[in-house]
Amino acid sequence: MKTNDYSGAEAVNITIIKNLKNKFDFYWVSQKGNINKKLKEEKIKWIEIKKLSIREMQRVINDYRPDILHATDYTASIVCAPFARKTSVINHLHNNSPWLKKRCVNSFLYRYAAKRATKVLVVSESIINEYVYANCIIEKMINIGNPVSREEILSKVDKNEKKEYDICCVARIVPQKNPWKFLEIIAELKKKRPNIKVVWVGKGENKDEIENYSHKLGLDENIDFVGFQKNPWQYMAKSKIFMMTSSYEGYGLVVFEALSLGLPCVVSGVGGLVNIVTDDCGRLCRTKGDFVEECNLLLSSKRLLDNKSQQSILRSRELDNIDKYMAQISSLYGELYES
Repeated sequence: MKTNDYSGAEAVNITIIKNLKNKFDFYWVSQKGNINKKLKEEKIKWIEIKKLSIREMQRVINDYRPDILHATDYTASIVCAPFARKTSVINHLHNNSPWLKKRCVNSFLYRYAAKRATKVLVVSESIINEYVYANCIIEKMINIGNPVSREEILSKVDKNEKKEYDICCVARIVPQKNPWKFLEIIAELKKKRPNIKVVWVGKGENKDEIENYSHKLGLDENIDFVGFQKNPWQYMAKSKIFMMTSSYEGYGLVVFEALSLGLPCVVSGVGGLVNIVTDDCGRLCRTKGDFVEECNLLLSSKRLLDNKSQQSILRSRELDNIDKYMAQISSLYGELYES
């Protein structure tokens, strides 16, 4: 892993390890950080690196001699590429980054890494469709989605939780999630709903800037920034609507989680979100006006809100894939281990 934090990609990796630990021996390779508390809780073996570099990966390979390197994200894939002759390398891409769509240093470097990889797993069809060099590696690419389980999400919340918030967002406070746009939408909604109540769960590099912008927009009494939470689903359960204004996305795991808890999802029409959210269970939005309109409609009509809430639950049942996903990963690991 390039990161030492805990977010969507890390959650997917932990889910894979928890489900397949009786078949395969896993080691987590990353720098020391917030992730370590979670790894300790899940009893996952950890190898510390000073930074994600070719030299450090060479040390890891010499000391542990892994059969498979499962490289999560573009940087990890590039760093692991030189070792493809010694061991099988899986690239696992969780984001449809903007640079994928154009010819540039990053997209060309990733082409080099992907050519050396054994398999390239992606979380949405949009990555395959939009990567500028996809035709060079198309035979290696597999749209595997993300492992999602309603049962696991529901087990972590109080089903009788009272609705304290009109809108919630669970995301890192970083440019990808476009929190500036989120706040501007809330400011527009406040014009008609002065007492609107919103919660943002998550932290990130732009936290201070966004909190200052919220103050500038006069939203101090409307938005609670609660930072990273071990159980973010409890905040979803306290909310009526889930809203996310991402500029780009991979799969959008958190949206599935919101649907599982019966929240209509009002989200950007980007990446894998277009394959998750329908008009029955929310709305895919292109403009700030789309977000404002849909949220106003849902908050104005209990009947509409309840109907879309029920449809959200039905949609999450359709998307639940944990058994199929783990069978695919297990089969891939087994195939590479035997080769």
